[in-house]
Amino acid sequence: MDSFEGNSSDPASLHKYAYCWDNPASNYDPSGHLTLGEISTSTAIGSGLSWGFFGALSGAVTTYRHNGNQLGWNVAGNAAIGGAVGFAGGFFLGPLPPTAWTTGGGPWMLALLSGIAANGAVQEYQAGYADLAVLDAAFAVAPFMLTYRELSIKFEGYIESTLTAAGKGVIGEEAAAKAFARAGYESLKCRLSSNNGPDGVFVKYNADGTISDLVVAESKYAANGYARLSTTKTMGQQMSWEWIDANINLMRMSADPEVAQTGDLLFLNRDVIARKVNVVDQWGVNRWNTVTLPQD
Repeated sequence: MDSFEGNSSDPASLHKYAYCWDNPASNYDPSGHLTLGEISTSTAIGSGLSWGFFGALSGAVTTYRHNGNQLGWNVAGNAAIGGAVGFAGGFFLGPLPPTAWTTGGGPWMLALLSGIAANGAVQEYQAGYADLAVLDAAFAVAPFMLTYRELSIKFEGYIESTLTAAGKGVIGEEAAAKAFARAGYESLKCRLSSNNGPDGVFVKYNADGTISDLVVAESKYAANGYARLSTTKTMGQQMSWEWIDANINLMRMSADPEVAQTGDLLFLNRDVIARKVNVVDQWGVNRWNTVTLPQD
């Protein structure tokens, strides 16, 4: 039963046994309290308000100083413009994962923003506005003071404190399913009773109907992005060929015809099976090939 009391303004949330407004295909709520979408939205709004405040402050102070320390409509107007631009930037950029700023083009974007602020600081200083130069200099160094921890505290805290081990595993499974779907693979039903068996089986077909690629996938969650494969009592280590063959046999004997069909497909095409493991870290970043596969 859902431990969340619900919101009176949202009657559907008062139902103690309904999951995600009866729309599990579009929503995901392992805690029963907040969906990841709501977490993202609240982060966007909070970030937008913060950026908007500093944008308005910067616009007002800069205009005030350049206006001879005189208040006027232009001060209010530039404060409003700065606030609007800041809110828009914070709203759309705030929910991005920390790796958006620390990998790929992220560092270059931070360097560009920092360079613009640094250039402004130099110009203000040369114009005789030392206080504005200090303000711009602060904006110039701010991007490089943002750490992984500071950028990801909300998302990391949500995962670590709210999700169960099963919930964390589901995040990895969903990430794998989306990755394979984008690459044109078809997901096959493979789960055995008590949530046993591979986390996913994916197949891609050639135009003539023959198999192009057949993948058995295992998904993990690890805060630092590095996970280990478990060792079972009777089937060996996960993703070992002993473990895969044992699960294929169990799938072929499954009472679920779709699972049994997947087992038969794997059995008949065992020589082309590829093994893949993905790991989702505490920032929600999905990585492949970070786990060493058993060499049996």
